[in-house]
Amino acid sequence: HWLRRRAVASIEADDFDQLWRAADEAARHFGFTPARLDYRGGVLTTLPLVSKQIWEVWRNDVATLDDLANSSLATYRRTLRFDIERTPSGRYRASPRVVIERYARTETPITAGVYLRNAFRTQRNSRAWGSRETDRGMYLPRQYWYATGRDEALENNVVSEVRKQLERMRRQNEAQLAARSDR
Repeated sequence: HWLRRRAVASIEADDFDQLWRAADEAARHFGFTPARLDYRGGVLTTLPLVSKQIWEVWRNDVATLDDLANSSLATYRRTLRFDIERTPSGRYRASPRVVIERYARTETPITAGVYLRNAFRTQRNSRAWGSRETDRGMYLPRQYWYATGRDEALENNVVSEVRKQLERMRRQNEAQLAARSDR
C-alpha cells in the first residue's frame, strides 16, 4: 500500500548509469545497505535499517524531531526503495520511497511465580495465551513489524543527496576530460 502511493520528490537525469550510481551512493550516505538491485527493472531496494535514536548523533536516517522522538521511544525501521523509469522526454526519473515500520512484541502474562522463568524466553511454535486477543480467538505472532507510513521528509533529503552525487559525478567527468585534453 505505502509503496504504491505517489512519490513526493523525484529527480531526473539524462544518463541512467549515473542516476543509478547516484541513487546507490545516496542510499549508502544515509546508512542503508542495498539489498535488491534490479538494474534492468530500475528498482533499487535496501535492507531495513533500524532508525537512529536520540544519542546516535552521527547517523542521519531520521529527518524530523518527531520521528527522532518516536524512534527513541519505540523500535522503528526504515526501508528505502528507488524506482528509476524512463520519461516520455527520454530522460530518466528516480523516485525514492521510504517505508516506516514499527516493531511489536506481544506481552507474556505472568500469572504465578512458576511462570516467571519463562516470561522473557521466546519459544518457537508457542502461542501466547491469556491476552485480550487470544480470549477472542485471535492468535498473533509473538513479534512482528507493521508499516506505519512513509517518511516524506527523508525522501526529500534523499533526492537532495542524489542531486549532490550527480553534481559530483559531473565535476569528476569534466575534470577527466580536462586532464585528457591537457595531454
